[in-house]
Amino acid sequence: MPTVYEVLGLAAAADPGQVKAAYHALAKSFHPDVNSGDARAEERFKDINAAYKILSDPEKRAAYDLGLKHKHAETRRCVWKAMATAAASFMITVGCGLYFLPSALSAHEPRTTEAAGPSPTPGNELAVQSFFTLAAKAGLKVNKPALAGTYDSAQLDDATTAYSSQRKAVAK
Repeated sequence: MPTVYEVLGLAAAADPGQVKAAYHALAKSFHPDVNSGDARAEERFKDINAAYKILSDPEKRAAYDLGLKHKHAETRRCVWKAMATAAASFMITVGCGLYFLPSALSAHEPRTTEAAGPSPTPGNELAVQSFFTLAAKAGLKVNKPALAGTYDSAQLDDATTAYSSQRKAVAK
């Protein structure tokens, strides 16, 4: 809903002379005698008269201006509250994501040879393959010498070969 200043096309700092001039100009153009049968012009004329009644009386204008200030302050409070809520939600989401990220990534890490035992089982190969799949999706280039200290190099070579053959099969 427009303010009474917007109805008359004025700035909030308009002096009484400007209010009176704007009222007379708009009242002439939207008067029901000039626009007979036009319901929109009649409604607009009523709005113009109501706005002029408020702005022509200094007490009513002061009360209206105070109400506008309170309304703007409430709107600012609501906006800041919404922004603070959004920021807090974002921080909680990111914080939880960073907190649980190591455990989520460790679920995809291949098992070491000590945990796997002397002979690799199909489950271990799947874990190694999952690690390489996750690394490839993340855009990481796996450095075999860096991983060789943590993983059995034969198992790493088998996993790399299996992953490469799987990607070639998917590409076909």
